[in-house]
Amino acid sequence: MERGNLVKDVLKDFKNLIKNRFFLWPVLLASFLSYSYTIVNPSISLDDTAIARYVLGGELIAQGRFGMVLIASLFHFTSFTPYIFDTLAVLFLIVSSILWCILLKRASNDKLHWVTYTVFAITLISYPLINEIFIYMGMGLFIGVSYFLTAIALLLFQNYSNKKSILSFVLMALILGFVFSTYESFTTVFLSGILILMILEKLYSPSVSFKCLVEKLLTALVLIVLGVILKYGITALLMKVYGLIPSTRADTGIVWFHQNFILVIKEIIMGFGYYFGIASLYYFPISMFIISVGVGFILFIKFSLQKKSFILLILYVLLLLSLFSLTVLQGKITPYRASQVIGIFVGFMMMIFTQFILTQVHKKWIKNLALGSISFLMLFQIIDINRGFIVDKLRYDEESAVMISVCEYVEDKYGLSKPIIFTGRYELSDNIKQYIYLKKDSFGGYLYSLYKKNPSSDGSSKYLIKFTQTNGLSFINYGIHAFGEVNTELLNYAKYLGYDLIQGTDAMYEEAVEFSKSMPKWPSEGSVIERDEYILVHF
Repeated sequence: MERGNLVKDVLKDFKNLIKNRFFLWPVLLASFLSYSYTIVNPSISLDDTAIARYVLGGELIAQGRFGMVLIASLFHFTSFTPYIFDTLAVLFLIVSSILWCILLKRASNDKLHWVTYTVFAITLISYPLINEIFIYMGMGLFIGVSYFLTAIALLLFQNYSNKKSILSFVLMALILGFVFSTYESFTTVFLSGILILMILEKLYSPSVSFKCLVEKLLTALVLIVLGVILKYGITALLMKVYGLIPSTRADTGIVWFHQNFILVIKEIIMGFGYYFGIASLYYFPISMFIISVGVGFILFIKFSLQKKSFILLILYVLLLLSLFSLTVLQGKITPYRASQVIGIFVGFMMMIFTQFILTQVHKKWIKNLALGSISFLMLFQIIDINRGFIVDKLRYDEESAVMISVCEYVEDKYGLSKPIIFTGRYELSDNIKQYIYLKKDSFGGYLYSLYKKNPSSDGSSKYLIKFTQTNGLSFINYGIHAFGEVNTELLNYAKYLGYDLIQGTDAMYEEAVEFSKSMPKWPSEGSVIERDEYILVHF
């Protein structure tokens, strides 16, 4: 298929999908219900006060994420700008979900029921784990653009597989280099996308040979390697031009190189046990993932038996392994915020299950029950993603109230003519923790205690560990230490709230840390004191 025809055919499929009101309107409604709250109720989360540092100051380039800089520059995103960029992010997610549906349609030779596309799109858009990254200002846009470009790369891959077009191959490599430089987690999205397309091709075109599938997988791996080489090559060039040194703040390093091999293996196993085992009892998106894995095994064993070939089951196992390829490469559990591939996987499994129900289940009451359950699961996703955004807003409101109280207290009692040094660690209230922490006296707490001896660092605490990762992190704690500087981001936060505070020096901070060890925490009496050169506030 020539490039011009590819564009024409994709546009035709796109128009056909959005003309189907039973597809478009549910997708738009789900998108509105999932993101309208957070769009009109913005909050400052980690890194939101440091956007200029990241985009204009070279921090993103130093992390190997020049793709983010290009996207931010294209949309003039250099400061905290709520509403418009989150709205753009949702629009990109919607368009991306449609492109992914087109991919699935083409891979299955148009043999999927149209309802399955609606299920896939809604599941991908509303999958609650995305709130772990969406609460970072601008990251929703970067993720949306990356989903979009990855879908374009996969469409080109389909074109290359048919015509062996050199142009398609070169364009894929360039797109992947850009996407990987935006967020490295999309290496797994592309790889898993290839395996999903291979599964559909084998499922609906049984004549596709094993050799052909192997060739496609090897081609995909070559493209990933080329994309990674492009990413690091361009990053090295940019860092040399701008005089930057590599940054480790993005936590993208490879642990295997500097930790004991056995210890790394143990930590990965322990991490899986908690973040994809115990957490599945309490964290809905992980529950959805585990259910999807189980349903997938049942379905692909059945499909393999029906077709008297276990190639489909092998491809499914490879798909599962691809989800955690970044974990294997880096030697550490991939954070939830970098697990964009899981949304694709869960959406695909919901789609396959829906197709199975529609085509192979003949008892009406079972079919209606199953389809009703799928509808409720999508509704629960929308509820849960909102719960995540609401928790972040509650955290923001609480910390804003604390900072305003502190600033007003200092201004009234001491004035703002001296530098202010913040030390200590702020503890979020139970009003926040109850939604995001594993309780010590719960069944999950008992299971976690089997993994960790004396797991609680505070013997009086009723909580053991967060089952969310990004969501619920204290901005105050981040702002005290961010970038190894003296309260820079916390002072930026105060400035956003209307208080222009003077920054202290490293020497003041070191002295304050030692002095504050015997101080009570805010808001106790004595938690704010005046020193010779600065005001000390201890959390």
